Amino acid sequence: MILWILVISTILLFISFVTMKNSWYRTLFVAVTGIVMLGSIWAIYDNDQNHLGMKKVTTTTSQVVYSASPSKALPLLLHQDVGTNGDHNVYIYKTSDSSKAKAQHTKADYRIHNRVVTSKTDVAQMQTTKREWVYKSNFTKLMFNGLNNHHLIKQTNTFKIPSTWYSLTTSQAKQLSKNMKAAQKQSAAQKAQLQTAIQQQVAAAKAKNPGMTTAQEQALAKQLAAKYQQAAIDKAVKAVQK
Repeated sequence: MILWILVISTILLFISFVTMKNSWYRTLFVAVTGIVMLGSIWAIYDNDQNHLGMKKVTTTTSQVVYSASPSKALPLLLHQDVGTNGDHNVYIYKTSDSSKAKAQHTKADYRIHNRVVTSKTDVAQMQTTKREWVYKSNFTKLMFNGLNNHHLIKQTNTFKIPSTWYSLTTSQAKQLSKNMKAAQKQSAAQKAQLQTAIQQQVAAAKAKNPGMTTAQEQALAKQLAAKYQQAAIDKAVKAVQK
């Protein structure tokens, strides 16, 4: 609307100079249209530079995020530096636990900051706090045609991840994948050694509890195998983080 006011006041000012005879009402008309035209120019400039008619609003939203890794045993939150100084980065995650879900990432913007904290919850969340310029009323929004509405001042993305998650750079994740593939190619002796260690622990547990059933033995063996696997993952992650 402010642009229409500017255009119309400019046209009327021009017409008053060209067509109206020199008189007191011509002077008045020129003064009024001139003030309206200059006021419109100032309002447009002040809205663009100083956010005239707007106010700062802070909003906070949360959403559940899922691991960027396809492996359930290796929940990952990935990040990658943007630029050369390392002051800014983007974080990579998924918004669904479906195997077909595509990875998402935070926007690369100097006004957007990301941080990671460890939480006691079982699910990962991204809490987004935005500080924006919005119009004070529908009238001011209409006046400036919604220009600069929701202009971002600052945004902070806080990733709250469980203690079982890992936060790695994309290059660390690539190296970890290579190391894990190499580790899976265990020799027969290594596999036998691991199986023996599990059987010994199951036997020790059965000696303490002679009433253990076969199903309980199998469940314990499965639990111990998962424990050894997790320990191997922890060791591999610490190796690439160094």
